[in-house]
Amino acid sequence: MGAEIKELYKALQRFIDRKQKMHIPLEQDDDDVIIANAFDELEQLREENKRLREALQSLANDIDSLINNSDGVAGLHLNGEVAPWADILPGGEFEQWLYSLEAAEKILEGGGA
Repeated sequence: MGAEIKELYKALQRFIDRKQKMHIPLEQDDDDVIIANAFDELEQLREENKRLREALQSLANDIDSLINNSDGVAGLHLNGEVAPWADILPGGEFEQWLYSLEAAEKILEGGGA
């Protein structure tokens, strides 16, 4: 899907560039205005996607740093013992607690949703 959006983005950019080069004004009720507005909205969505991906990457990095610099989670089992990360990460008894981290890493690695 990401490739389709990129192609649409490029096609819209070429269309608008041609209109501007030919000095064709965009009428307020013209389909060209609708397309130009869609192009603007697509650009805003791309910028928001970039900001969200950066925030997600930062969060994943913070969690990785926490995991790499600690032995586990104290008090997790409410018995005073430290629950090791091996119990919480994929393959551990409580791996479902960090499924969202694994999903986030897959999104960041693949560049898509």
